[in-house]
Amino acid sequence: MAKNPAGLEPAEEIGSYSDVPWFRKQWFIIVSLLFFWPAMIAIALTGDIFAKSTKKTRKLSEANVWRYTQGGKNVLVVAGLLFGLVAVLQVLIN
Repeated sequence: MAKNPAGLEPAEEIGSYSDVPWFRKQWFIIVSLLFFWPAMIAIALTGDIFAKSTKKTRKLSEANVWRYTQGGKNVLVVAGLLFGLVAVLQVLIN
């Protein structure tokens, strides 16, 4: 089997990219990762994510979905560290 560098698999059950629900499209997952990561994690863990590749609708591989969820968790960790740092600085300043 040839290696799939894009991490996309054929999606036979979806006819065209316009048939994919907007919250299952790759662009929405990326926007959710940046602005509202809990939604991204919930969507990624509860179903397939689709991308448009060379005029075909493709399903993201499990490895790529895992990368997105790990990215969401990393955002949580970084946000927690930043809020903790701000709290410590406020205590030190006051």
